[in-house]
Amino acid sequence: MIIAIDGPAASGKSTVAKLLAKKLDFIHFGTGKMYRAITAYCIRKNLVDLSSEKISEKINSINFSFNNHNLSNLLIDGLDYSDYYYNNETNNYVSKISCLKSIREMMVSLQRKYSHQKNLVCEGRDIGTVVFPNADFKFYVEASVECRAKRRFNEIKNDDISLKDIENLLIKRDNIDTNREISPLKKAEDSILIDTTFLSIEEVVNCMYNKIKKGKQTIT
Repeated sequence: MIIAIDGPAASGKSTVAKLLAKKLDFIHFGTGKMYRAITAYCIRKNLVDLSSEKISEKINSINFSFNNHNLSNLLIDGLDYSDYYYNNETNNYVSKISCLKSIREMMVSLQRKYSHQKNLVCEGRDIGTVVFPNADFKFYVEASVECRAKRRFNEIKNDDISLKDIENLLIKRDNIDTNREISPLKKAEDSILIDTTFLSIEEVVNCMYNKIKKGKQTIT
């Protein structure tokens, strides 16, 4: 079974997905961190300011794997880039890198490959629309940008970036994600919409869990 959870940055989807996977005894697959890993790699290899064609050419021979079968920790040529996922450089470039056609095609291929015959809770921005359009259950989580900025601010605990800076970054990221040509962020027509602004994590998880257990794809 595949549970797809989509939504904008800092909407709560990653935290909810982890807890839901634990509750269902499924594997959690956080695809957003895959894009942060490849962005961190490109930064360290001085690729981010090259043309999209040059970037595609440079990454074509990369070897991808996962750390101890952890589908939320992508290794690139055997190296773990997770320490760089949420630093300022990665935050500034992740939108540019993740919207490249070659990158998205590569990541989607990997996501489908490693999900074969597994029970997954998979979260990202195009899971229910592109990666797994036939997922057994689809959820779309959202929250106000102010709420999301506070969540991300508390998550990264970085004194070099202010709450307002994070809010502006999220607005910029939303615009890029929803308007990009390849796999734009949008709610799948058959997904369940959950606004998490005024809900606790436990309430969101329980809502999803109950929908899955009841086998319903509609909100009552």
